[in-house]
Amino acid sequence: MINVTTRKLRIFAPVAYTCLALPALADAQFDDLKNQTEGITNLVDAENTKSALCKSYVGKRVVPTTFNALATILPKRTVKGEFETTAQYQAKIASTPNHDPANLSVLVVPIDRTFVRYDADIGIMLVSAGALNTGEYSEQTGAEASALLAVGTNASKGTPVFVGQSERIIRTYAAHNLFGAAFRVSEIDRTTQALHLTNTRLFPFAKRETSPVMGFEVPLAAAPSAKQSLRTALVVRPQAPFFLSYNFKGPEPTASKPNGYIDRTSILVAEAQCALVLSAQNQVLASVDTSTPK
Repeated sequence: MINVTTRKLRIFAPVAYTCLALPALADAQFDDLKNQTEGITNLVDAENTKSALCKSYVGKRVVPTTFNALATILPKRTVKGEFETTAQYQAKIASTPNHDPANLSVLVVPIDRTFVRYDADIGIMLVSAGALNTGEYSEQTGAEASALLAVGTNASKGTPVFVGQSERIIRTYAAHNLFGAAFRVSEIDRTTQALHLTNTRLFPFAKRETSPVMGFEVPLAAAPSAKQSLRTALVVRPQAPFFLSYNFKGPEPTASKPNGYIDRTSILVAEAQCALVLSAQNQVLASVDTSTPK
């Protein structure tokens, strides 16, 4: 059965398509409408072929698992050290308790609200692919380097998703440059949490960041508050090697860059099954498949 939201989207797509035939449209407007039509059509197709698993979440309240809570139950593995033989590293891995968590977990991930748009004409909130921060473990160079070292050769075989970051000043002190001029140095401990998804792409049907991947009905009066309070989450199944970490010490501070960072990165390895939109009360407003149903 096609729900009300899907019916509205199916009506919207032909209307946009009809607009494409108007000769007075400027090229930029034409391209924009063409992309919108294509995006809505792909969204309708994704909704109509949604897996039973992702459908089952809609309308229910979920209890998200925190990153730290999930990390505590997963095996802890680090990359092979510089002064560690392959045999020593393999022996260490073999001795690590290998819990294989089969249960799915719901993890809330940061949202970029510039990729959330309300269409007042049809009363639907549209969440585009760019709303989820994929493509980098962190925007900070040192943290990204730490994450890449943690993931190692698997870095090119999946999708990174930023989860969270915090900083703590360890100490501050006075230093001097080569000319004897004093400057203030801060040593900062930066902790980064991220996901390494084994999915090659999170939303295979979305051709661009602005392509809508989820939509749900919202009354016009409630739309502004709904846009500001909604959250995004991923339904994930942890995958070996489960948990990876790396500590990376950045360059020594200088007068022009007086902050020195120690980056401590924690990575959860998992396969994403569904993406969700949650209300402030953790009710699932929309869902979409992020991997091909088996």
